[in-house]
This record gives sequence, C-alpha cells and structure tokens, in this order.
Amino acid sequence: MKTIIKFLRRLTLCAVALITIGGDSQIYASDTMRSEDTIGTEVPFGAQDSKATEDPIGKSNWKLQTGPLAAFQIFMPANWTSSHIYPGEKAGYGGALGWAIRFNYADRWYLQSGLNFEFDNAPIQMRSTSPSDTWPSYRYTRGGIAIPCLGGYRFALTDELGMSVFTGVTGTWTFADRLKSTHGGETYTMLGSDGAWRAVNLQWTAGLSFELDNRFTVSIGANLGVIQMARRDIFRTAKMYETNVQVSAFYWLPLHK
Repeated sequence: MKTIIKFLRRLTLCAVALITIGGDSQIYASDTMRSEDTIGTEVPFGAQDSKATEDPIGKSNWKLQTGPLAAFQIFMPANWTSSHIYPGEKAGYGGALGWAIRFNYADRWYLQSGLNFEFDNAPIQMRSTSPSDTWPSYRYTRGGIAIPCLGGYRFALTDELGMSVFTGVTGTWTFADRLKSTHGGETYTMLGSDGAWRAVNLQWTAGLSFELDNRFTVSIGANLGVIQMARRDIFRTAKMYETNVQVSAFYWLPLHK
C-alpha cells in the first residue's frame, strides 16, 4: 500500500503547484479584462474578476450542482503500511453508481457530497501455520453505500476546461458481503456480532478532477481506510483496512442558465 501513500504525496505536491500557477494566471486574466475597454468580452471558465463575484442585491455567490455518477474502483482490503503484495495476490476491482450534490462558492471553492452504491471483489489471504505459498486464498465480495464529504478548489485551464483538487472524508457502510474460499476451505461469517469484519468504515479521500463546461466532470481519487476492519485474528495481516482508488464520471444537470 505504500504505492497509494506515494500517490497521495505526489498528488498533494501537484495540487499546490497547480493552485499557485492557476492563481497567477487568474490574476493576469483579471488585470487584462479590467484594462480592455471592450463590451461583451466573454469571461473564461473560472477566471472571474473580484468585482464580478460580489453579491448583487438579491443574489448569491452560492450555486448548486447535482447529477448522477458512475465509478470504477481498484479495491484493496489489506494493511496499507505493507511494502509488498502477497505472492500470487492481485488487487480487486469494483464499481459504484450514485448521485452527487455540489455547492459552489464564487465559481472557485466547493463542498460536495452524495450517496453511492458500491460493489467490490478482491482476493484476501487467511492466516495459516503452513508455509506462505500454501496459505489459503479467499475472495472477499462486498456491497455497500458510501457518503463522501469533500471540499475542493477549482481553477481554469482554458475557456472551457477547468481543474480542481479536493480532499475530505468518506464514510462507508457494508450491508452485504461474502468471504468464499477458492479451494473449498472453511467458511467465515463476516458481519454481525460474531463476524470477522466491521460494517462501518471511514476513509481519508484526496484527488483531482477535470471539468468540462460546468457539465461534465472526471475525477481520480484515493480513499485510504483509517479504521481497523478485522475483528478476528484470522487474516494473514493482523491489521486490515479497506482502501481503493476510484475513477469517477459525473454529469451535472443544467440547473442554471
């Protein structure tokens, strides 16, 4: 899981650099617009003058966006401090469908949440006294819901294309799951009072997105689990976390003219 941590570090550095570059370009664009005495000049996406963002009487800088989303996930139930992948083990995959809602302030800052229905499937190895190459292999399948609570900042790349960076937390609840042996091994109960896995999880989320004409958004983010999910000492790694990398596509409904 160190790969995910390195990804988040690089993402943070890129976000700081892009915000700095984007901020400088917006100041230049704003100064240019003030110096031009041209009627009807179109303001590029996200490049607004400070006076243009002031509240007119009876109006607000807050704007609502809402719409459906679909996502592809790389799912990894494991110890995120591990420095290697178990022999023969690969990352799992999954997807999500949901609805997002975003509150934009002055076309720069935003708060975003929503409700996603997720399905994931991944290999997972169990504890054994046998040599590591014969340790039993299982497949973990889960269905659940996720509620992200994110904050972001966006800026213009071109007149039509914007970019944003975001971070926050995501809460998940698993309502159905299954742990099945690939070689006819013992069956384990995952949820419930005597189950081996927790149903509720909390993840730190960070990522970036590209936004086209305030209508379409494509984002990539990492959700790093922070809650120890294993309730019984039956897994190869004592500490287990639900972590995933998610690529999402949003369509924002045309609420504003």
